[in-house]
Amino acid sequence: MRHRHEPPALVSCEHRRLADVLLRAARTGRAIPRLTEAISELNVADACRIRDMLLARRIGEGDQVIGAKVWLGRPPAENWRRASDPQLGWLTDRMLVSSGAVDLSRLIHPRVEPRLGFLLGRPLREPIEAASDLLAATDRVLPCLEIVDHRYDGARPRLADVVADNCGTSGLLLGHGVRPLADGHLRRLRVRLDADGAVWAPPAVRADAVAPPLEAATWLANQLIRGGNRPERGTLLVCPVAGGSVELLPGVRVTARFRDIGDIELQAVDAGPARRARHAGSPAPALAH
Repeated sequence: MRHRHEPPALVSCEHRRLADVLLRAARTGRAIPRLTEAISELNVADACRIRDMLLARRIGEGDQVIGAKVWLGRPPAENWRRASDPQLGWLTDRMLVSSGAVDLSRLIHPRVEPRLGFLLGRPLREPIEAASDLLAATDRVLPCLEIVDHRYDGARPRLADVVADNCGTSGLLLGHGVRPLADGHLRRLRVRLDADGAVWAPPAVRADAVAPPLEAATWLANQLIRGGNRPERGTLLVCPVAGGSVELLPGVRVTARFRDIGDIELQAVDAGPARRARHAGSPAPALAH
């Protein structure tokens, strides 16, 4: 996978301010304009700094980092290796959904998507060369459902907007999982996603257009190591799988069935008039310099 290097265009105090804006939007469930709409020079390097400062704010409020996820962008092009650079989003303990019920009251445009988690059984100290090395370090492979909720309103967010917003990570439901499966099985893994009885099949794509979860997890592990965040035992590495995406509406029940790994289910809780009133409330905070 490619990784683009570019210097940030903004100064640190601006990164901190925008991290606070995003955190406030996440806490209140009130959408904001795209960051790049008000600050056209904001680039991916700035976005990574904002994302990391957003994590620092969460840690300051008591969150604990439990791992990271891979974001591969929107539906892939002809070959995922030629698509835009993958990015990582941080995962904290307060993002975990413990009961299988998702409260929509502080979410803006929530969707649920299947993921595969690799729970490490030992630390990784040096970059790994092969996916088999990651598999050997994995204690369990977990079925997951991620709640994705970008905090923006209006136009479709750009790459820098998505990265700054921690790649839309809002919640994560973990299944029990199994001991690691064979590499070949994980490369062929597909997930059946049911929403209130209707099957949501993934879009038809070429086999080489989908990043194998194990390869994506290997990239993620190496990104953490090279960034000085060496994964410890118990670190969770979460990757996308082919399985579709479902909009979370009040009362919707979603079940993901991972062959030979397990099933996982969540239900969206109707927050009622309070949520509708919040979305119709006061204007979003200003983003301009």
